[in-house]
Amino acid sequence: MAKDMKAKHHGLNKDLAEFLAVRGGQKDGFGVHFERWNFITPPSRDEVVGIRKSLNMSQSEFARFLFMATNTIQSWEQGKRRPDGASAVLLRGLAGAKGKQMKAAVDALHLSA
Repeated sequence: MAKDMKAKHHGLNKDLAEFLAVRGGQKDGFGVHFERWNFITPPSRDEVVGIRKSLNMSQSEFARFLFMATNTIQSWEQGKRRPDGASAVLLRGLAGAKGKQMKAAVDALHLSA
């Protein structure tokens, strides 16, 4: 079981890197592997708050960073809704990013902003 989870984690890291490459204009978006996203446990409201705070962003800044409405972020942080699909994958990837990885993710998401 641990080997299977490690393979899925590796796949998610690959998907996050691919997403960032697509977002940065370095690659077209036709190779993204959406089928791996269905096993993601959505981040809890505390995790969403922690990710946002680790980026030193307000809710409105975080919403703009993720290309979402501020009320979506508020709903996640209040526990009314949970991120799903691509949002859950991106947040899980950001939660696992440290130092240079986090800076690269932030920079890539803002290349065309």
